[in-house]
Amino acid sequence: MFQKLLIPALLIVAVIAVLPSQVYGVGTWSAWLYHNGVVWCVDNSGTILQRIDLPASGGSLFSESVLISNDGRTIGYTVDDRQLLLYNTALGRVVVAYSLPESISADSFDVGVSSEQFSEDGTKVAYAYQNAGGAWRIILIDTTTGSLIASLDQPTAFPIEGVPLLFDVTETRVLFNLQGSSAAWTGYAWETTTGAVNPTGMQLNDEYAVFRPTGDLIMPGDLELATLSDSHNALLVYHTLSGQSFPFYGQPGLSLHEPRFIQNGERIIVGVEASWGDELRIVERDGETVGSFPADDITGVFGVPDGLIYTVDSQLWVVNTRGSRIDTGTFLANFDQPAQLVGVVSPPDNSGIYEGWANLSYEAPVRPVYTPAPTLANSPLDSIGMDVQILVVMGTRAAQPVFELTPNSVVTLPPPIR
Repeated sequence: MFQKLLIPALLIVAVIAVLPSQVYGVGTWSAWLYHNGVVWCVDNSGTILQRIDLPASGGSLFSESVLISNDGRTIGYTVDDRQLLLYNTALGRVVVAYSLPESISADSFDVGVSSEQFSEDGTKVAYAYQNAGGAWRIILIDTTTGSLIASLDQPTAFPIEGVPLLFDVTETRVLFNLQGSSAAWTGYAWETTTGAVNPTGMQLNDEYAVFRPTGDLIMPGDLELATLSDSHNALLVYHTLSGQSFPFYGQPGLSLHEPRFIQNGERIIVGVEASWGDELRIVERDGETVGSFPADDITGVFGVPDGLIYTVDSQLWVVNTRGSRIDTGTFLANFDQPAQLVGVVSPPDNSGIYEGWANLSYEAPVRPVYTPAPTLANSPLDSIGMDVQILVVMGTRAAQPVFELTPNSVVTLPPPIR
C-alpha cells in the first residue's frame, strides 16, 4: 500500500553500515524487509538480526512481497506461482508447501498483503488466488500442520471482480473485500466453520489500516458525504464495538492517502497532497495535527511502539513521536540491495492511551478551515506527493455502519468513542 507515497517500493537492504547498538524508545521491535527471496530482520537499535535466503523449492520466481506473522515466526511467499510456502524463522526451514493450480492468473500478492492475513495467534493464514478464467478461491491453512482448514470457491452469484482483498482472520471468520466498479470495495465475512458468506455492510478501499488491539479500521474517504469516494479529503473510522462509522479528520482541497496507525495505535500518519507540496502528516485521534514533514522518496512507513519507521533511498529511519518535539527522525541503517519494508513485529503492549475519536459528522456539511501544518526542521527528505482530506475509522470485528450520509444531510450520533 502507500501507492502514492507510502507504498513500499524497492528499498536498499543488505547492510553497508549501521549505527552503534542503542536502545531506542520504550518498546522493543523488529523491522522486516524483503527483496527477491531474501528477508532481513532489523531490531530497534539498527542491528541486523537475521538475513534469510528463502528456499526456492525448485523454482526461481519469488513473489513480489511476503507475509510476516504478528510474532515474526512465519513468513509466507510463493515461488513460480506454483507453491504457497510458509517458512518458520525459529526452525530455519519451510514447514508448509501448498501446491497451487497451474492456471493462476493473480493472487493475494498482486492486490496487497498484510499481517492481518494471519490469525492473531499465528496458527492460521488466509490466501486468495484467481484462475485463468477469472474465478477466485480463498484458502485457510494451518501454519503448524500445513493442513487445509477450509476453502471458499467464488459463489456463482458473485461477479468476477478480481482477487479478493483479505483484511482480517479470526478463529472462525475471514473478512474480505471485492473490488467494485467504483473506488469502494464491498465487504464480506466468510464463516469458515459453516461456509456461509454474508455482507458486512462495510465499504473499504485498498488504503485501509487496521489496529487489532482496539478493533479500529481507518481509511481515506469523503468529508462531506462521510463515505468513500475518489476525493479522499477525509479519514474515516469504523469501530467494531459500537458499529459506528464517521469521519474524524478532514481538509477541503487536499487529498489524503494511505493512513497508518503509529505510536502503539495512539496516533495516525497520513500522506497529503497539496498545492505547496507533499508531506506526511501526524494526527491525533481527536483530529488535531501535531506535526508534518516532507516525504519525497519515502517508500515505506510502519508504526512502532514509540512512533514510526520509514525508508528513504538506501536508509532506514525511526521517528520518536512521544517527545515534546517531533522531528524527522534518527538514522538506523544503510542498505545496498533494493528491498521493501514489509512489516514490524513488536511484543504486546497494553499501555496505550487511546483518546476519543473526533466525529466530524456533527458538523456536516460544514467544513473546517485549513491552515498548513508547520514543517519540521532537519528533514533528510525533500517533499512527497500526497493529498489529505478525510480519514475514516472503522472496526473489523463486526457490525455494519449505522448510517450513511448523503450530500447536505446532517446526522446526530452518540458522543465520540472513548
